[in-house]
Amino acid sequence: MQATMRKELNEVSQRELRLLKNTFGSKSRVASFLGVNRSRLSHWGPKESPHKDNQFKINSLYYIVTRLLQVYQPPTIEKWLFGINTHLANQRPIDLVVNDRIAEVLAAIEQADTGAYA
Repeated sequence: MQATMRKELNEVSQRELRLLKNTFGSKSRVASFLGVNRSRLSHWGPKESPHKDNQFKINSLYYIVTRLLQVYQPPTIEKWLFGINTHLANQRPIDLVVNDRIAEVLAAIEQADTGAYA
């Protein structure tokens, strides 16, 4: 049972990584967002899963990107993540993502989606 769950979790991670790669254009870019070496992404798969900290980063970035896809076109997502955001006290959303401040980034996405001004 535990092996089956681990396999399913790895499959979810692979789907999430594929969406991130398609959104950002390369594994190298995704690896830099996650703070890991590009080769590490290739190791994660059916036999090796990401460390729990990296798994959390993958899940968080995936959730944020899927939420942003509801608001913006893919080319705009990267600009939004790396741009200065007034809803985040003039910080870059990607910096908050890297520091596990996901709720603040999600609130900023919600504000952008509803047209709120900072």
